Amino acid sequence: MVRKLLALMAVMMLAAGLFTSPALAKKCKKLCKDTIAACKEATCKPLPNHRRKCNLTCKREAITLCKSRPETTTCSPSGAFLDQSAF
Repeated sequence: MVRKLLALMAVMMLAAGLFTSPALAKKCKKLCKDTIAACKEATCKPLPNHRRKCNLTCKREAITLCKSRPETTTCSPSGAFLDQSAF
């Protein structure tokens, strides 16, 4: 009984992995490398005391927005999508 349940759960997890959207399979960290660097340069450089938090925010926002977009070959249609008010 336990083996059947475990086998069923394994099959369901495999099936769920096969049917994910292409946007979730994007390599957003690699695609948004330039956008993240530009955000860090423009936004975080003047904030020496908060640089780590700022860097993480730039990265998190870019990757989140990248994954929410259906395009699979670009970070975003334009590089100007980050919310600068978070800093």
